[in-house]
Amino acid sequence: MKAIDIQQTDKTPKVEFDIDSKTFIIQGFSRPENIRDFYVPILHSLSKELQTIVESSDKQKYSFHFQLEYFNSSSAKFISDIIKIIKQYVDQGLQATIYWHYDKDDEEMKESGDDFSSISNISFEYIAE
Repeated sequence: MKAIDIQQTDKTPKVEFDIDSKTFIIQGFSRPENIRDFYVPILHSLSKELQTIVESSDKQKYSFHFQLEYFNSSSAKFISDIIKIIKQYVDQGLQATIYWHYDKDDEEMKESGDDFSSISNISFEYIAE
């Protein structure tokens, strides 16, 4: 079952949270014209689903993959909010790993992952591709 299933466009990333495979993915370019209209429903859905998981005492591990090729400064705030929501539920018992994917030649994207990890106080696994 996919709790979140948003197809990628030239301005918005693919966003998928597949409960069955226990995998969240945000992938592509993030530069939506109306940033709040795009991200606020994602934040609400993700928070609701993670709350349900924590309340069910599900001890299985969930993976969160950030595979962004580009995001603008407005998107950065909402990406940070997604990571903070994950951290909130990790603190409540959610078993989770955050994977930050980046092009091996894109040091700025790697540094962005470092910044998000530091701000949220949650460790990331880095995957250079």
